[in-house]
Amino acid sequence: MQQQLTSAQASLSQARVTQAKAQKDLQSLDSGLRPSNWFASSAKKEGRAQAGQAALDAANATVRQAEGVVADMQSSLAHAQSEEAQLNGQAALLQSLRARRASLLEAISQSPSFAAHPGMASLSAAIAAARADAAQNAGWAAQYATADAGLRRALSLLQAALQSLSGARRVGTVGLVQDVRRRRRTGTSRGGPITGDVIQMVQVRRANGMVSQAANEILRVHAALPTLPYVEPALLRNASAGIFANMLVSSLATQVLSQSRIVGSLREVERMEGQVSQCAGWTKANADAFRGREAAALSTLAAKTAELEALRLSLLPAN
Repeated sequence: MQQQLTSAQASLSQARVTQAKAQKDLQSLDSGLRPSNWFASSAKKEGRAQAGQAALDAANATVRQAEGVVADMQSSLAHAQSEEAQLNGQAALLQSLRARRASLLEAISQSPSFAAHPGMASLSAAIAAARADAAQNAGWAAQYATADAGLRRALSLLQAALQSLSGARRVGTVGLVQDVRRRRRTGTSRGGPITGDVIQMVQVRRANGMVSQAANEILRVHAALPTLPYVEPALLRNASAGIFANMLVSSLATQVLSQSRIVGSLREVERMEGQVSQCAGWTKANADAFRGREAAALSTLAAKTAELEALRLSLLPAN
């Protein structure tokens, strides 16, 4: 309702702007200050005055209508807010009465006659067990969900790195083909760096950074969740340190060797991506399982709590 009132107030403001303009236009006609009226005939002046008055009358009617709408909405909003305040007060009173009732039942149930009832102890124990079970499963669900989120971030980085490496491989392949053709044609290979080398280096460096970030993410997940399934330690060590560092330092001078190392790196990252994907599936499955167990424990807790309250009420003396 507040949004509707705001919209109505905006419409009223616009109507008042139109009204003010119509008043100004009519006043300029009446005062004779408008240049277009200086040489106009009396009939034309009269027609313009009538049109101006009609425009003002329409604007006045629109303003009155908008004012009525705003007034009605303000009244309705005030009434709704008053009812809301009353309902909130009643809800607070009801909550207070329920808390008082629960407190009284708890106090009464501590009496020897209540405590001696065979169902009281068993239900209390069941409630405590269900509450502990729910808390434990919630903790495990949160831990596995956090691990899953970390592995998903690592997967995203590895997939982006694979795209960069694939691009670097394509650039290198084109360069090799060009060199072979040049050697056949001129008997010599190219000398000095070319644009393809620069592009390839940028793509490989980008992939290197993303793989390193992914490895560090996986290591953090493993530190928090030591039961994480197997990811080859050698892959993680190489990726964390930068598996392409040696290639970037020394191998770009030899295109064939560079291509071979890029292809090898691609295979390593693909293998790592596959293993991390399996780990992510495992963490998600465990998170879902523990959430299900938590929900079941909470359901049991609610049921046993209701049973205990019903038992307490049944043991109260009748009035």
